Amino acid sequence: MESADDCRVVRYGDDMKEDWDSCVAQAKNGSFLFMRDYMDYHRERFDDHSLLFVRKNRTIACLPAHRVDDVLNSHRGLTFGGLVMCEGIRLSEVRAIFGALLAHMKSNDLRTLYYRYMPHPYHRLPAEEDIFVLSGLGARVTEPKATCVVPAGTPALYSPQIRRTIKRFSHADLTLRRSFDFAGFMALCEIHLWDRRGARPVHSGEELTRLAARFPDNIELYVVERGSDIEGGTVIYRNGACARSQYVAQSQFGKKARIIPAIYDHILGNVLPSGTMFDFGHSADPATGLLDETLHSYKEGFGARTIQLSSYELSVG
Repeated sequence: MESADDCRVVRYGDDMKEDWDSCVAQAKNGSFLFMRDYMDYHRERFDDHSLLFVRKNRTIACLPAHRVDDVLNSHRGLTFGGLVMCEGIRLSEVRAIFGALLAHMKSNDLRTLYYRYMPHPYHRLPAEEDIFVLSGLGARVTEPKATCVVPAGTPALYSPQIRRTIKRFSHADLTLRRSFDFAGFMALCEIHLWDRRGARPVHSGEELTRLAARFPDNIELYVVERGSDIEGGTVIYRNGACARSQYVAQSQFGKKARIIPAIYDHILGNVLPSGTMFDFGHSADPATGLLDETLHSYKEGFGARTIQLSSYELSVG
């Protein structure tokens, strides 16, 4: 354990699961992604180096992280990472946390911090103390990406083209419903991602089925079926303040029928409570990292507007 300004750093161990999960559950920027039953599903792929920060015998923050050589990453195995902070934390305490973190990194031969923070629509309360402190320490922004976010229950924001597409779907001989066939959908997703992007999904069907069973209120699948065949769908991750489209895929038939707008409309109008923010996911081309203008414009057709997703890198002297 190390300390800075009365803030102790504690390396996470399995015996600390209850304390960790309690910190995440009560945090102002917590997410089920940071619960250990989610993080540890792929623990064999990462050298976990998660940390808890303790002040006056109380955990005030935790950092989901893993180590690669001399780099501390938070977190390349998750949609985002960053410092998970208790509700009553003050800016001065976050400064102390980063002081303790840098001391810990130096004593463990960690020379670089890679920090992927949680975007503000996911915050239950404002939680950008970490970004302010990192900027003051000279961290540089890396991998900037654009994502589109819209509040649920605002169909008046749809473009005329999106409205027409959704109206045409209502006359189609198709069924739109919630499904639990994650394996079937992920099989379609593998084909879709490979044909469109030359990429593979992060999760297998088996992994997503297992995670959805652990987090049934957070991981949901909505599909369009023609008979018994899944023609398209999306997996959404629900984080309270903000839900996210984690995977979206469609068959060739689904593409011709333009079924995805109807699925999004169903989620925005019937699934999520009005006002809940919905994140369509970033619009970067995975091959180049550059903005896919066509994809981004399509998302804007639902009334969604842009926020920046960024990571930070900080060298530790």
